[in-house]
Amino acid sequence: MKSQFDIIRYNELDSTNSEAVRRLENIDNMSVLSAKIQYAGRGKDSNVWLTEPGENLTFTIVLKFGQEKSGECPPFPARFQMLVSAMTAASVVHFLRDKGVDAWVKWPNDVYVGKGKICGILIELRTVDKWLKSSIIGIGININQKKFPSSLPNPVSLSLLTGKDYDIDKALDEFLEIFRKKMDSVYAGLPHLGDIVDRALAFEDGTSSNENLRACFMECVDILK
Repeated sequence: MKSQFDIIRYNELDSTNSEAVRRLENIDNMSVLSAKIQYAGRGKDSNVWLTEPGENLTFTIVLKFGQEKSGECPPFPARFQMLVSAMTAASVVHFLRDKGVDAWVKWPNDVYVGKGKICGILIELRTVDKWLKSSIIGIGININQKKFPSSLPNPVSLSLLTGKDYDIDKALDEFLEIFRKKMDSVYAGLPHLGDIVDRALAFEDGTSSNENLRACFMECVDILK
């Protein structure tokens, strides 16, 4: 597996996740697509991610699994796909903690500080048989934005919380360093973390309740953060 990320910077995109989907076959594992302006950023359930140009982190991490010799991540069982979400959320919490901000995760894809939403995550996975093939991890973190549309009920930014402004490119580098270490932690802890996921899925009919999945997810986040 590669030791560092390749950052592809854009001035403007419709959506970094959409661009990652379009370019998936032609970009390397651990590519990061970062845009100053996203005019059609996507959230869960067709929601739109609204952000002021150049003020926040809006980026997508592309992970490819299976062929270590070609620089891809080691094989990853598809049934453990929840761990991709858990390590992403844990990375955001860790990043904010390093800035002096105590955040919490709202399952399955949001990060809050108190009652204010500071981050949204959108993950698109592709599988082949019982294995993950790729993961497109879209992340939006409110960094320097001070004013938000009235249509957003509860947004908050790092700058509003700390009274400081941040270098966006440096913030991305810092986040990716944290994320890379969380990836290592997931692979190193896969036997234990996998057991947690398997417990949530271990129903006789092969299904699991939302509450069991949520509890499993939060347990994994707590371990990783």
